[in-house]
Amino acid sequence: MRLIDTEKTSLVDYDPWLEPYRDAIEARKDYFNKESKNHLENSPFPCEPTALHKWLGVHQQADGSFVFREWAPNAKAIFLIGDFNEWDRSSHALRRIEAGCWEIVIDKPEEIKKITHLSLWKLNIVDCDENTHDRISPYATSLIQDEASADFCSRIWMPESEPTLTPFTPSFESPIIYEAHVGMASEDESVGTYQNFIDHVLPKIKELGYNTIQL
Repeated sequence: MRLIDTEKTSLVDYDPWLEPYRDAIEARKDYFNKESKNHLENSPFPCEPTALHKWLGVHQQADGSFVFREWAPNAKAIFLIGDFNEWDRSSHALRRIEAGCWEIVIDKPEEIKKITHLSLWKLNIVDCDENTHDRISPYATSLIQDEASADFCSRIWMPESEPTLTPFTPSFESPIIYEAHVGMASEDESVGTYQNFIDHVLPKIKELGYNTIQL
């Protein structure tokens, strides 16, 4: 596999079949680069867009307090609910801050003690039509599903120690084929057919003695 440096060489130079579309490809690339730079340099958030997970969601601060932030520019009001406040939908209102975001800081010692590893929480969102919705945050780091209702809920994730991952050791000698795409399995410069796959690809897989195939 060759790595393509599109900053130094046009993509079309690697694939002559794209030559009729050179102008369109270059225009799209220039537009993407311009808009990406503009988006990064003029982001309304206090961090880079790629680091929003470090700012939104729930985070424990150095003093032990918890800050909950959510991006919901069209919300009329947001309330934090959870087992720490017995799911009270009016006691913990988030305040609107910059860039369409909302925030609440839990800093009372008696409330901090109730927020522990695996504590449950959600956001009760009031929309512009005064309708309310219980929602999980897209920036939640842990979720759990209720077996009876199939409803999902956010969880606080702060274990005393992170679990240790055990390296995977295969128990077989021959490799696994994770996927075999019919359309791309042909050696010809064309979209492969099912008949080609049956006649040429499957026999090769059988010959090599691979254990698993997922179509």
